[in-house]
Amino acid sequence: MNNALRQRILERDGYICQYCGRTVGNSSDRKADAVIEHVNGRSEDECNLCVACRSCNSKKNRRTAEEWLADIDAQLSYMQALMDRRNRIVALLNSLNNGDLL
Repeated sequence: MNNALRQRILERDGYICQYCGRTVGNSSDRKADAVIEHVNGRSEDECNLCVACRSCNSKKNRRTAEEWLADIDAQLSYMQALMDRRNRIVALLNSLNNGDLL
């Protein structure tokens, strides 16, 4: 990727990671943290490129944005199930502490 294209993408996206919203690459100390990411596949078309931080770029890896989103959704569903279980345990403990189950 040439420097002119990289600079256009950085400016278009406002030096913001399009996945997490973190500001990247707009100063010399953060320049190395800005990555130009291929959203889907390896096409160098500007509409398929976006700014990403190194962390998001690494987490997405070679998956398409849709594949990564599906993985995130699965993780969120699992986390919601854990939160539901946690809330049930808290309710049980509160009932025990209040003597409601005796």
